Amino acid sequence: MVTLRNSIATYLFKVIFGLYLVVTIIVTITQMVFEYEHVTRTVRNEISQLPVTYIPGLGTALWTFNDRAIRSMLIGINEIAVVTGVKIDDGTDIRAIGKIASEDHNYIEYDHLGNQKSTSNDKPFSRFIDHEFDITYLNGNGETVKLGTGTIYTSSAVIFERVKYGFVLIVINSVIKTLALWFIFLFFMRRILSRPLVQLANETERISFDNLKDAKLSIETNGRNELKVLEESFNKMIGKLLQSRNKLDAVNQHLEEKVKERTYQLENEVQVRKLAQQEAEKSNSIKSDFIANISHEVRTPMTSIYGMACFMQKSKLDDEQKQYADVIVRNCENLMSLIEEILDFSKMESGRIELEITSVDLKEFLESLVNLFHLQVAKKNIEISFFIHPGVPPSIEADEQRLRQILANLINNAMKFTESGGITIDIALSDTDYEKLQFSVSDTGIGIPENSQAKIFDSFTQVDSSTTRKYGGTGLGLAICKRFIDLMGGEIWVVSEPGEGSTFSFTINACHPELESV
Repeated sequence: MVTLRNSIATYLFKVIFGLYLVVTIIVTITQMVFEYEHVTRTVRNEISQLPVTYIPGLGTALWTFNDRAIRSMLIGINEIAVVTGVKIDDGTDIRAIGKIASEDHNYIEYDHLGNQKSTSNDKPFSRFIDHEFDITYLNGNGETVKLGTGTIYTSSAVIFERVKYGFVLIVINSVIKTLALWFIFLFFMRRILSRPLVQLANETERISFDNLKDAKLSIETNGRNELKVLEESFNKMIGKLLQSRNKLDAVNQHLEEKVKERTYQLENEVQVRKLAQQEAEKSNSIKSDFIANISHEVRTPMTSIYGMACFMQKSKLDDEQKQYADVIVRNCENLMSLIEEILDFSKMESGRIELEITSVDLKEFLESLVNLFHLQVAKKNIEISFFIHPGVPPSIEADEQRLRQILANLINNAMKFTESGGITIDIALSDTDYEKLQFSVSDTGIGIPENSQAKIFDSFTQVDSSTTRKYGGTGLGLAICKRFIDLMGGEIWVVSEPGEGSTFSFTINACHPELESV
């Protein structure tokens, strides 16, 4: 709600009244100055006319040395309202009545007998106005004789006394006109401008899409002025809004029909996809069960073949037969490894992998892991070593079997692609989370191109098709490692450059008392 204090009428009044007040003050001061000058001239004229009346009497009194007559005429002149004092100087004596100016611009006061009463330097009459005249006498020979000079005094106090009433009237007149203008201006501005604007504001606040038909502004004003134009513009705006609302209602209705139609279609699609998903899950379960079963069925005879091949390899054979037995054993091992990978992958797909957490002595664990590859690294004439960084606890709580499988897979890959140099296993605390351990397997092999590094952890993926033919493998090993590491709450990544070797690193959650007490 707009109050009187905050209205436009009040604002305009303040601006206009401020300007009017400045002008009024200037005009009032000017009137007072003119009034003061007018009264000053009037007083001067009055005291300049007095000698005309008194010169003949004063001349005769001075000629006849009649002091009583002189004193009487001086008292008479001093009694006039505009006169503060009078003196005459005949050359030999000075006679004075009232307050007259001294030579040092102070004043001297004389009583009716011509005796000096007091002097003052406070200068309350510092602005004396005096009129000097000659006292003459016409003798018997017809000659005009100058007998002396006279001076009539008045002061600014007399002028202020006369002008003060005029000043009061001027100020009262200005105040009355200002107040009258204030009330008149505020009344009409409030009536002509503020009320229509408040009406417009209230109508604008009340308006909404639901009551556009009832919204109409009608301003009471005379003639076609700005307010009338504002009223017409407002009503035109309401008409356009009403048209827009009607169009919007039609569009909304059309959209609602489309949404209903699309919702019905989506519900049908969801139902179809739900049935398809159920079928896919059922088929996937059947596939996983089949792979698991067939892997078990294949692994049983393969175990027998592998065992018999090992017995045959250790029997008395000639060189050619021993070579054949070595080929059989080596391929049985590859097939057994492939069957294990497929079995693990099928278990992961069906969600049947569970971790078995046990206490793992890291040094013994790594020594036994490295010993598994002793014969293989000796054949390839490369070195394999491990290093446990300071701060790593001697034992951890983890799934030893899965951890061994992950590291064995990474070491196997490193051996496949490394012809010279060596393989290093590092264990350290994670740089980002001290509750995790970081394992790294580094090699000096052929390396991996940067554009292939992101996809090597996907299922059935190799760097290129020739890799499978040259080095063997299904592309499942790293995918299985990634799944196991995810289960252990860690992550795996690779840093590699072609020709410079590769470093596969992964982290796992490893519960151990030494770290928990940090």
